[in-house]
Amino acid sequence: MTVKIVTLGCKVNQAESEALAARLASEGFAVASADTPASEIDRVIVNTCAVTAEAGRKSRQAIRRALGECRDVQVTGCYEKLEPGAVAGTARLTLSSVLPDKPQESGESRLRQPESFSKRQKAYLKIQDGCDNHCTYCVIPQLRGSSRSVPRGEIEHTLERFRASGFQQIVVTGIEIASYGSDCGTNLTELLLGLKRKTPELRFWLGSLEPRWLTAENLQPLTGLIEPEFHISVQSGCGSVLKRMGRRYSAADVLRGIELLRSLFPGCTIGADIIAGFPGESDEEFSATCDFLRTVNLDSLHVFPYSVRPGTPAAEMNPQLPKAVKLARAAELRRLNA
Repeated sequence: MTVKIVTLGCKVNQAESEALAARLASEGFAVASADTPASEIDRVIVNTCAVTAEAGRKSRQAIRRALGECRDVQVTGCYEKLEPGAVAGTARLTLSSVLPDKPQESGESRLRQPESFSKRQKAYLKIQDGCDNHCTYCVIPQLRGSSRSVPRGEIEHTLERFRASGFQQIVVTGIEIASYGSDCGTNLTELLLGLKRKTPELRFWLGSLEPRWLTAENLQPLTGLIEPEFHISVQSGCGSVLKRMGRRYSAADVLRGIELLRSLFPGCTIGADIIAGFPGESDEEFSATCDFLRTVNLDSLHVFPYSVRPGTPAAEMNPQLPKAVKLARAAELRRLNA
């Protein structure tokens, strides 16, 4: 049987799809590549995203497209959990039902990486799932639960699978990787040091980081050991907006963290996520974010117009800004970083 995997959303979804593909391949399934004709595909698995309304729209679109290509369609991921009624005509798939819950025995059949993924230069190493931050705008804790660290042995097994498949570049990812180890007596820095000792030839990048993790205690041991490219989950440069978002840091904290990165990793590149048009964001608050971004002078910026997620506190906040205002502010922020 030939299975096609369609992945939307974040690097965590990419990592989960890679693990799913490897598991399917080890059990004798053929995993379709981008060049596989639709007539040869027996099943499509759509790994969905729900972080924004736009992500949900793209997930619905991908599901409809899959139903037009194949009669056997399975849907998994965050959007499937958020809107199960949107997957009519498909089977619901739980990734945990097909992903290994413990390290598998090594061997050639267990270490094969499907061609569609092995053509990429970087592999996504998932070390953590879930989130305990409960930001007022975010639905992810409802969908993925509390923060859970992947056991060290399972991480090392996955890393060995990547090495056997020829990967040399590893992106460490999770829903909130800075919380790694909070449930098992360790931390992200200790994990990275251990992985680098075992596999010194591999290059490691970090996924999106919580600003509060940017301390000398966490970062200094990693100088020279990780790639100097960072992405920070900032969301706003205005203190009052950050408070309404439920973010537990100030704009000054972010600035200190960025200065520390530039001090410890000279020449590093730094990007950030910013939400435009959060409920109640005044002209003055938006200007504060613009001033902040001019000060920090980031290398890249991912701007998201605020997206209402039903069931979150922010969805009940007033005033909700008009769509046109959110889009205009997002466009202005992008121009600042052009």
